[in-house]
Amino acid sequence: MFHIKGKCKVINANCFDVLKRMPDNCMDVTFTSPPYNRKRNDTYKYYDDTLEQYYEMLVSVTEELIRVTKGYVILNLQPNYYCKKDVYKYIGHYCDKIQQVIVWNKNNPTPSSGNSITNAYELFIVISDNPVKTNGGYIKNSITTNVNTKKFEGHGAVMKKEVCDWFVENFTLEGQTVLDPFAGMCTTVVSCIYHNRKCYAIELVEEYYKASVKRIKETIAR
Repeated sequence: MFHIKGKCKVINANCFDVLKRMPDNCMDVTFTSPPYNRKRNDTYKYYDDTLEQYYEMLVSVTEELIRVTKGYVILNLQPNYYCKKDVYKYIGHYCDKIQQVIVWNKNNPTPSSGNSITNAYELFIVISDNPVKTNGGYIKNSITTNVNTKKFEGHGAVMKKEVCDWFVENFTLEGQTVLDPFAGMCTTVVSCIYHNRKCYAIELVEEYYKASVKRIKETIAR
């Protein structure tokens, strides 16, 4: 475990094991990006992004996140060729609890070959018992950026910090604790530190955990 008092706690563990031990309503907001289930094994060097029971996994983790989170549960999903049925089924399952679907428009996606349609967006599903309110004034339920981000060895799906910053700024408050159970390279942690939020992060893969701890230390040192 890596811990900086008053800033962040990062755990190298299976998030399902950790979440089951967490008390109800102990986190303020959840912001996370579960694996995409691309099944191509071209995104992660140290993780096999293939899961036959993907829908069941999403529902199982969401139930735990709803239990431990006081406010918004925000999940980043991408309805790609392999998982779109599961993603749309998931949206239907939580239709009564989804308060917003925020679209991330990517203005420079990798073009598809042939006559295929290029996947140029991802979804952020916002689940809550209450309507979604921003910290400021009017904003659209979409964000547009490019997809280029700093590359880390062995991890080809690092959350873009600009996108994470947008959610942290608009949907969390200073001093609150943000939970990220699929932490990856801990972009959520870095953003929370920058915006004076606390973050509790969980990452399964040891290699990514170690690399993210190094990244956090470099962020603190600046």
